[in-house]
Amino acid sequence: MNPRPSRVPLALCCVAIVATLGGGGEASGQSIAPPRGAGPAAAAPAEHVDGAAASPLRQSASVAGRRRQASARAVSRVRSAIAQLQPLGGAGGIADGLASTPTTGLVLTPEGLIVSSSYGLDPRPASIVVTYDDGTRSSGKVLAIDYNRRLALVQASRGPRTAPAPLITAGQPRVGQTAIALGRTFRTDEPNVSVGIVSATRRLYGRAVQTDAAVSPANYGGPLIDLQGRVIGVLTPLAPASDGPDAGPGWYDSGIGFAVPLPQVLQRIDRLRQGESIRRGLWGVAFQRGSDYTAAPKLLTVHPGGPADAAGLKAGDVIREVDGTSIATVAEFRHAADAMDDGQTVSARVTRGEQLLTSELTLAAELE
Repeated sequence: MNPRPSRVPLALCCVAIVATLGGGGEASGQSIAPPRGAGPAAAAPAEHVDGAAASPLRQSASVAGRRRQASARAVSRVRSAIAQLQPLGGAGGIADGLASTPTTGLVLTPEGLIVSSSYGLDPRPASIVVTYDDGTRSSGKVLAIDYNRRLALVQASRGPRTAPAPLITAGQPRVGQTAIALGRTFRTDEPNVSVGIVSATRRLYGRAVQTDAAVSPANYGGPLIDLQGRVIGVLTPLAPASDGPDAGPGWYDSGIGFAVPLPQVLQRIDRLRQGESIRRGLWGVAFQRGSDYTAAPKLLTVHPGGPADAAGLKAGDVIREVDGTSIATVAEFRHAADAMDDGQTVSARVTRGEQLLTSELTLAAELE
């Protein structure tokens, strides 16, 4: 088991990030809008060691030192995009006692558009005090919530004095690569830092990247970054077995934390910016009993008036394809469908006896 990393405040120079909004996922390492004059991330300097004289202990210390330096540089590239959000009034979080607990936000635009976790911001507080890395303070309000990913979009009344640099996305993460979880809750002048690795991808039916870096209310809403300072995702209190408001915090002492991949966040910003909250898209179907990992996705019931019923699906149909992805088990269906949002139109191919049928569904936020 990996030892739990400590949170160590770092005093670093300031570099911020801002997102180009409304776009989809980018290729690995591609800049959404690279900073003016910015070159590729600097690599740690190679160390000259006499092969005959260098002991394993000295080599190990040298590697650890270079890793610390690389982590410090990575944090410096994004720290000015990390804001502290202090909810005021109303009932936020999982209990009234947590309503005034600060949380973290990731600044997306110079005008103060900020994405955060919904932890502490749902139900919505009366107001939010936003403190930026440069010390600027502003009021803010929640525009909308993504309930499927436990995210909130916040609009501050003004942005920081120091305009953030454009965002660089990390693209597709790799299991085992270094991951750094950042927040701004202990102090407003320094980010809190936890270093670990990416321990799994496409967790929670494709909604999250998993890390063993310490993820907790101390950094919910902050970025998970790589060693080049590129953003992997936004830290949020998701949990494998529950979608309840207290689901995520129970995992942060177990070496399991989650971040919503940045491309998923950016794809939904336009909708959230219009004040439209997002919920998981429902099909209105139930499957026959059996193991999710071996049972075919054969429909046991179709909810009357639900999206599947409106599309003509019937009990006994077997789902074979969702939006062009082949489906053989219930688990594969959930991986394809659970990250989808309400209002999303989906193509489904099913077999009914010897027939192969194609239908289109518009997913619902709730079933009547």
